[in-house]
Amino acid sequence: MGLGNHIPMIVNGFVLAVITGRFVLVDYPMANKTFQFSPNLDYSSYHHLLPKERVTVLKNYEWEKFSICATENLQSYYQQPVWELEGVDYWIPLLQANPHYTATLERLFPDGQIGHHVLTKIVRLQTGLESRLEVYKASKFGKFNVGIHFRQHKRSSTVGSIRMYASVALQLGANSGRKKEDIRFHLATDDPLIRQRFLPYFGDRLIHLSVDWKASNSANNPGGSMDDAVLDWGALASCNELVITYGSSFGNAAASYSGSKHYVIMPVRDNLANSREVAFWGGASSEMCFFMSKGFVGNPNTGDDAEKLWDDFQRDKENGVFANDDVKYSQQRMDLAKALVAALPSFWHHTQCDYS
Repeated sequence: MGLGNHIPMIVNGFVLAVITGRFVLVDYPMANKTFQFSPNLDYSSYHHLLPKERVTVLKNYEWEKFSICATENLQSYYQQPVWELEGVDYWIPLLQANPHYTATLERLFPDGQIGHHVLTKIVRLQTGLESRLEVYKASKFGKFNVGIHFRQHKRSSTVGSIRMYASVALQLGANSGRKKEDIRFHLATDDPLIRQRFLPYFGDRLIHLSVDWKASNSANNPGGSMDDAVLDWGALASCNELVITYGSSFGNAAASYSGSKHYVIMPVRDNLANSREVAFWGGASSEMCFFMSKGFVGNPNTGDDAEKLWDDFQRDKENGVFANDDVKYSQQRMDLAKALVAALPSFWHHTQCDYS
């Protein structure tokens, strides 16, 4: 897993632990080498010191666990003292959809941008990395900065043309009302050759960090060391506007930290006559991408009857309709969970970030 997959899990674990009063384990052994956490959070795999009785609450593509998380009172449903999360996605919308936690989360985060508020409160770069980032910003940043995340090696089918990225970034710069000489464009990429291809659009207004391209990282991704990735992430998060790569969580995580309602460049287009193909889309929120949401919900027309389904589900439980019929209970709960997630104001925002 790369940095863009680790950061959502930090938020998942923290929020779940806070609203349920449980130990929640997020296995992220590299965290303390790159980040400082507050208040005294630990992501360094000390699970062997905690009680042995535990349960996996959420796991990639396990829809049954998703349905439980979106519908049940988790403190009552899971009796184990330690809960584990295994995955790479942003699962906060499942908790936002759950009527047991909706009011609490709305009270704590009235604008719904949970990732932004949690990350800015509990995560900072380690002192050495933070100092390097501040030096870079002081020497390279302008009065207005547009961050561009171009991930060439994610998968070729998800990468739009360089001109599309540059055009949107230039327009965002123009929208700022600043003089051209006061605007900078920070480029974060996983390929050194990409920098040269962006130069004709920005000239000396294009800035970037120094990256050791030969260095390796724990995810075996191209683009330098984990320190290089964290610095680029921090630089992107420091920009006023963001233009990011479709299907890559790295840019989404930077947008969440910055609070930016970022712009996502869609895959390469071959036919401008097809109005269903869009060049880019603007986020409705700074929230990180819940990229499994499309696979979980399935039908785009789901969600209109969420409130009725919830009332019916509670009534049927009280009346013993599900007695000795676990299959019926599970199916009705699944239908309810999909409707609750689809009814979220942020649902369509989450569906536009990835193919999954």
